[in-house]
Amino acid sequence: MFSFRQLILGSITAGCLLSPLAHAWKMEADSVTLTATTSTSSFQSINFDQTYDVVPLVFILGTADSEPAAVRIKNVTTTGFQALAVEPDDENGQHAAMTIHYVAIEPGDHFMPDGTQISATEVAVPTTAHKSGISAQNLGYARFSFDEGYNFTSAPTVIGQIQDMTGEAGTPPSTASRPWMTVVFEDPSTLSVSLALDHSEVNNTYTSSASVPVGVLAIDGNSSGTFDDASGSSISWESLNATLSPATVSVSPYSRTCTKVDLNSSFTSAPLVVGSKVSRNTSDGGWLARCTTGPGNGLTQINLAIEEDADSDAERTPASEDISLLAFSESFTVNFDSGGNAFNQLRYQHPGSANYCDWVPVILRAETQSGTLIRDYSETVRLSTQSSGEWRLVDGDGSFSNSGDGGVAQYTFAESDNGVAKFELLYSGGANELNLKAVQTDDTAVDDDNTTPPLYFAAQNLVVTSEPFETAEVKAFSEPQRAGEEFPVYLSMFGDFEGSGCGVYSGFNDFAPVKVNVEYLEPVANNSKRLKIRQNGEYRDILLSQQTIDVQFTDGQATVLMRYDDVGKIKVQFTMEVTTGDGSEIIVGGSTLPFVIKPYDVQFSKVYVERNLQEVSPHNWSNTETDPQYSFANGTFFQKAGEPFVIHLKPVNKLGAAVQNYGRESVPQGFSVTSELLSPMMGDNGSQGDGTMRSGDIFERKYDFESSDYVFVNDKIAFDEVGYIRLVAHARGLNYLDAGDIVTTPSPAIGRFTPDHFDVELVKPGKLETACVNSTSTDDGAANGFSYVRQPLKFYQEQVDEQVITHQPTVKIKPMAKGGYGIQNYYDFSSIGGMNYYRLPTELVHEDDGQKPIFKLFKSNSGSGSPKPNATVGTPDDIRFYKMATASFGEAGYDGTATYELDADHIFIDLDENNEPIKKFSADLFLAVTVKDPDNIEYKNGEELLIGKTLVKSLKEKQGMEFTAGNEVMHGRLMVANASGQAKDPIIVPIRIEVFDGTQFVVNKEDNCTPISVISQEEIQFYNFEIKDDDLTPLEKSQIRLHRQFVDGETILEIILPEDADIYGTMDVLVPMFGENGSNEYLSSDWPNDGNFDGRLDDNPSATVTIGNTPDDLNTDFWSEIY
Repeated sequence: MFSFRQLILGSITAGCLLSPLAHAWKMEADSVTLTATTSTSSFQSINFDQTYDVVPLVFILGTADSEPAAVRIKNVTTTGFQALAVEPDDENGQHAAMTIHYVAIEPGDHFMPDGTQISATEVAVPTTAHKSGISAQNLGYARFSFDEGYNFTSAPTVIGQIQDMTGEAGTPPSTASRPWMTVVFEDPSTLSVSLALDHSEVNNTYTSSASVPVGVLAIDGNSSGTFDDASGSSISWESLNATLSPATVSVSPYSRTCTKVDLNSSFTSAPLVVGSKVSRNTSDGGWLARCTTGPGNGLTQINLAIEEDADSDAERTPASEDISLLAFSESFTVNFDSGGNAFNQLRYQHPGSANYCDWVPVILRAETQSGTLIRDYSETVRLSTQSSGEWRLVDGDGSFSNSGDGGVAQYTFAESDNGVAKFELLYSGGANELNLKAVQTDDTAVDDDNTTPPLYFAAQNLVVTSEPFETAEVKAFSEPQRAGEEFPVYLSMFGDFEGSGCGVYSGFNDFAPVKVNVEYLEPVANNSKRLKIRQNGEYRDILLSQQTIDVQFTDGQATVLMRYDDVGKIKVQFTMEVTTGDGSEIIVGGSTLPFVIKPYDVQFSKVYVERNLQEVSPHNWSNTETDPQYSFANGTFFQKAGEPFVIHLKPVNKLGAAVQNYGRESVPQGFSVTSELLSPMMGDNGSQGDGTMRSGDIFERKYDFESSDYVFVNDKIAFDEVGYIRLVAHARGLNYLDAGDIVTTPSPAIGRFTPDHFDVELVKPGKLETACVNSTSTDDGAANGFSYVRQPLKFYQEQVDEQVITHQPTVKIKPMAKGGYGIQNYYDFSSIGGMNYYRLPTELVHEDDGQKPIFKLFKSNSGSGSPKPNATVGTPDDIRFYKMATASFGEAGYDGTATYELDADHIFIDLDENNEPIKKFSADLFLAVTVKDPDNIEYKNGEELLIGKTLVKSLKEKQGMEFTAGNEVMHGRLMVANASGQAKDPIIVPIRIEVFDGTQFVVNKEDNCTPISVISQEEIQFYNFEIKDDDLTPLEKSQIRLHRQFVDGETILEIILPEDADIYGTMDVLVPMFGENGSNEYLSSDWPNDGNFDGRLDDNPSATVTIGNTPDDLNTDFWSEIY
């Protein structure tokens, strides 16, 4: 920013603004009732009471009603706008009728007729300027500077209003407004103000990439006055900066006791009021609202409340907050006419007074009649002192020419100047009053209209500078200093002391008594700390009253050494009597500009996590060396990412003593803290990558009884990544009293930070092939299928673009910080030269097994009235759920996640340990694994990871893995029936597949799909021959034939004897279930052919075949099936 300088008793000090330049601009204020809304309502159109030359900015204050609400606007034109009462989440969006007050004002830098400054500007608030009680959304403020050359003499009253619905994701009033946003200000100063979009405690994030347009109205603070409106009525107004104390609130049904704020004016009727919140003292946030009733009388006392949402919690008790108000006595419209040249588009700005032979800053602005800069102005302007003097260009991209000491220059504006050019003027002697003139060369009607006040000059001065005065250019003392650190101030006797022109009075060599006066500007209520000046090796306190010190001048110059042991803003003035060369006695004086003293350092006196009411420090905090522990990726755990910890900041002077003034300024100054990532060195420094800490600027000044000093405490700060950091303290907004940031020593190492939890994204849910699929279909066209207990269930494979895709369960596991940010640093940096911060196993198992992942089964009967079947899930011994290769950190495609996939070609559903038969049931299968690393960081803080058709929390959700043709499961077995026949005919041996129906095994009429290949013809055995023909040898394999596919659960085995065989007797036939083929083991059962019923399903089915040569022979067959 540009600093103006003004001569008072020959002093150089902060500049004053010019007397107001006239230009036309319009404004109005009124009240409107917004009708009650329903889910089908829309924005209400409101017409202005006058037509504007340019689209005005609109500012609104709504009322505190039975439900929390604020007013949003859109479609602002020169004739009107649209408005709607919107509600935050936890409300339905529809709101009762509301009476609002609004102010509309044309944008620009304006002056009231009495000289009061009022500025209206639209600011594009960036996506980084958002505040929220939800730590992941709590980003920070943006600093807005008022137009250069247009500064306030004290902190102004500031009011904000979002001007459209940019970023709106909801559809109010049918829904809540999402994201919830109101305007909040912080730290207004004469030059600038911080602002942000406040989400309060509503948990919805601003996802748009667009900046949000916010109107900012700034007016001289704590001022009042009158003006005549368009109808001739006298309108009284007042601007007020105040503190709104907490109100008593009942949570339900949202009743609220409002608080009164006293005005300095006495209105005769209820005034129209707009206002904003100018602090955010708690994470609750909130917004300002007007109350229709309350303890105030409504005339000299306004009833107000800090409204809050009830989304994240029902608590709606606000803290004390600073507010700004602008009140008008009644509705009005006004057009402040210029009353002069209609083409008055040039405006000079200068400090008002200066020194001979001193380069004086002068600004020239090209403006519209409403005071708005003409940012594309590109005309040529003639500058003139109407006397002597030399001009030079300081800041401008246009073409400049100077006439030397003739007092005339010419400048052609460039469009990149944005309508502002900065010059300096050197005036060496002559009349002590100059009237500057500016005129556009091709249109003399465009000029400054002689409205610029004169520029006054003084001949002799005591110049106060920050460096030895060696040239004719004054280096005014204004540099910020550090508390407790000595700094020099240089005094120079400069001017025409001997009638020979400007210069340093080099003939003055003597001790001189110099009176010193100190103005303690910030904080106004100072403590016992005083400016110290070194005299004869000792420091002397300079009190508020003027004191005299002896100063040695050599060749008209002297050095004074000073020190200030606290912080704030001060101004030092020096005066002395001097005898000039002609014997005249004169008084000369000079002063510093107001300058700021910052803390020498800010100590991190405490950093800890509070667990079980104990302060857990990360390391030995008395050791100020960087803790070496951060060299280990598995070092001591400190806190989870995104979880708050506590820090104490102590601003100190160079002597190490705590300063007392920090935070006691008229606008209390605060701190913000950022992080520097120590490890992993190649990782991300927080979610934004720039060291921004969650809630890193929420500090409270508290007295620390342990150290007997005031400290600044933040118990909400959080780091939302993994690793080790150190902290760096800054002035809040990187700007202490508009003098820039403070220099501080970083903290020791802090860590280790771990993820808060793991989130899981389902990539492939897993799809199983139904083992037995009939060719027939169900009524709805779906394939009709089922699977048998113990039958291998393979994962479905399909061909996609010449690639075989296996549908095995696959997930992405994402380490998360609390609040929803996905962590990037949870990574094995050893692959790129760093350390391994990835601490999940490369193969995930289940805690119940400890060796491998397990499957869980939800069972439901196909019928009703009987208990659920008791079944389990079996898996191969080599099953694993393993981490797949992913992109490296920093490469395209890396997103901080790890992909895990099941490695198993099949699973199966098994009986319980007693092999009790079970009836048909529907099976919902889930893969269950435990996601937990050595730090006990878990999936959703302890939930079991269950993968079915989706990710589920409980088996009861019954969203198991998909089957290709149905998930019904039956307990089946293959049996061989006894058979008989004559040798001359083929002997038919029935083979059936039976299922348990809840009572007994019956033929499975649903099975038209089991392939005949489940029986190996080569492995069928015949034994126990009791044949009456000794010539018959054991049957050849060619003499048996499996007849067909299973139909309705049955097939046959044909035995074809030699045509000339004349035999009779018995033999046994056995179908092996555990042979080389092995594909039919799931149909084995506990048959008695091994001599017992042992409960183990490991027996082969067999039967007896009886052969008779005549029908009479058959009467002697053995008719018993062997199970």
